[in-house]
Amino acid sequence: MKRNAFWYALVLVCCAASLTACMNSTGTPEAVNPTPFAAQTADVSPTGTGMLNDNGTGLSTDNGAANPQTVTSAPAQQGAASGTFDWTSNAGDIENRINQISEIAESRVVVNEDTALVAVKFAPSYQGEMTERIREMVAAVIMEADPAVKTVAVTAEETDVQTVGSIADRIAAGTGIKELAEEIEKIVRNATTMR
Repeated sequence: MKRNAFWYALVLVCCAASLTACMNSTGTPEAVNPTPFAAQTADVSPTGTGMLNDNGTGLSTDNGAANPQTVTSAPAQQGAASGTFDWTSNAGDIENRINQISEIAESRVVVNEDTALVAVKFAPSYQGEMTERIREMVAAVIMEADPAVKTVAVTAEETDVQTVGSIADRIAAGTGIKELAEEIEKIVRNATTMR
């Protein structure tokens, strides 16, 4: 547990140092790109997967269709700066950031109140399984974007990954999160889901 606290403290110090470096002499942020992941390509269609493959194009859905589009990601501090984070509009940006973790090839994120559920597919080069370290890296991305999130549950179980993708697609198509809360909570409580 002390080891985890050390890594969280190290991440916080690095974030604070990078924010300080972006300030000019008047204490206001300079016009710099706050994340290295701006202008990622992502599938933002309601029926697409929202996931990227190695060359930055959308991965196919179950029916083999893909619909890659280009979007510009919002700053990671958007949730902290505005007080709220619009997960309906910005989940794809956060998925792109999660996909930058070397072990992860694809991800989907759904958020209900203060709980985020993240489904991941591992990169072919990663031959391991879900670990607490991977869950912590994913949680750090989520909580950086939206400090209101208190619980991050991560699953790599194939059936749950498909279900989370379906839930995310329905949210993007306009289904209210309240209607899907029971399905989300069921996967969060699953024994194979790390929280």
